[in-house]
Amino acid sequence: MSRRSSFLRPLLGALLFVACLSMPDQRAFGQAYCTSCAQPDQVWRIDICMPGGQTRTVDVTVCNETYCPARPLGEPCVPNPINARTVIKKICPVGWTGTTGDIQIILNKVIPKIGVCCGGNTYLSACPSNPDFVWLVNYPTCWEYTAANCWEPCLNAPCCTYLLHYQFNIPNPGDCSFNWGPVCGTGPEECHPPTVPLTCLSIGCNLNPEPCCP
Repeated sequence: MSRRSSFLRPLLGALLFVACLSMPDQRAFGQAYCTSCAQPDQVWRIDICMPGGQTRTVDVTVCNETYCPARPLGEPCVPNPINARTVIKKICPVGWTGTTGDIQIILNKVIPKIGVCCGGNTYLSACPSNPDFVWLVNYPTCWEYTAANCWEPCLNAPCCTYLLHYQFNIPNPGDCSFNWGPVCGTGPEECHPPTVPLTCLSIGCNLNPEPCCP
């Protein structure tokens, strides 16, 4: 199956941004979504392609909820039904050492690898016979690289909420395309001392999923 990102991404992002402007209490919704999840945590071991062509392995701690058939969350910021929701809580290198500044690159690699275009049904269970798949992803904006050799959210970190829409056999048979954009619930991007350590890095809500590994 060939895989490519849809050219509709800028349009989707613009439409979602306009829709969010009318929604109240966006920050509270977003922060709650990075800390609340009905399912137990899981650790997914994932291989990602780093700059320079190196393949690295990471353990990603997530809380994941999958819905077949799709269902609404009952939240004003996400009015349409979704097929899955994943909260990314921690990322740990396996057999190598990272730095705080790597986290943006890591997230841009990890999120598409989990998604159905790159990961198939390994991590997210695509609903049988569905022509598309809608996935909600939450991750904190403020991270630090800890003594445990992991990227972990800083205390009171704001939350980003992204919606990824996958479509199968579009535009050609065998293709898997996706577009994405931020939705309501995205909190402020800054990491403010003294509520968080000075070592925290703000990556903002700047998700830019990269192509699947070859």
